[in-house]
Amino acid sequence: MAVTLRIEADTLSAEALLGLTRELSAALNRETEVRATMATAPTGPGAKGDGAVLNSIVLEVLAHGAGTVLGHTVLLVLGAFFARVPDLKAILKDDSIIELYASEQGQG
Repeated sequence: MAVTLRIEADTLSAEALLGLTRELSAALNRETEVRATMATAPTGPGAKGDGAVLNSIVLEVLAHGAGTVLGHTVLLVLGAFFARVPDLKAILKDDSIIELYASEQGQG
């Protein structure tokens, strides 16, 4: 099972957001039962990097009981990053989309 995790934050530059995405990927690999790899942009003639792809991580569940492992451990790691960046938004996408916000900003 693979899930895409994309992060966004209006207060961070593109470079800082990419750095944070890399940090998050490393933390997820270290602290969870998922394999986190940076998403790759399309390649070929005329292909350009897309901000949504550059700030995305592909999560592959390594353990049995995927939903529980993915939900609990990934959310714990995300919580630490939400504490660092108050306007951080995380979007988890597979067959559905789940948006998580560091604050109540995304609720409307």
